[in-house]
Amino acid sequence: DLHSFPTRRSSDLIAVLNETVPRETVAVIVPSNHHRHFYRWLQEADYRKDPVNAALILELKQKQYEHALAGESTDPFEIYVRPRLTCNHIFVKDTESFLLAGVDHSQHGDIGPNGSRGSLNAFAALALKRTIGHGHGAGIQGGIFRVGVSTGHLEYERGLSDHSNTHCLQYRNGKRTLIDIFQGKWHGQAEK
Repeated sequence: DLHSFPTRRSSDLIAVLNETVPRETVAVIVPSNHHRHFYRWLQEADYRKDPVNAALILELKQKQYEHALAGESTDPFEIYVRPRLTCNHIFVKDTESFLLAGVDHSQHGDIGPNGSRGSLNAFAALALKRTIGHGHGAGIQGGIFRVGVSTGHLEYERGLSDHSNTHCLQYRNGKRTLIDIFQGKWHGQAEK
């Protein structure tokens, strides 16, 4: 619920990054549908009708104008999160690549080639290896690795689901491994 953005969940995200990203590591934050939903909410929000978030709405709109005049990012998610992060981090723009050992990590996975809907099939048709998210269920197709979620059961999930608590580790040579977490224990599936 974007109406409660600055409360528990965003604080948890910022705390997790600040507490778990090792000093010698950089957190890479990529654009996603989540950021775009927040941007849309802020564009449509009326502080006069939302007293709970009025101060946040006004603060972020003011900062968006300041950032626009300075030629900086006007993404409200970045504007809100960046000054609160104490870990090393970068925000990747939606027009940039972020390559590590030949694997692109710049895509959340919601938008596929030529603006199509993102999917394992859509990304697998491209030549470049990628690690993506968005689908909430892990998968491997060709050179595309998709991670799952780290949130546990989501409140909107009903019935059967392919959602999994899955993370991707990448080694220095570019090989990757998906790590599934089940009942607090991990299991891996390595790239061949």
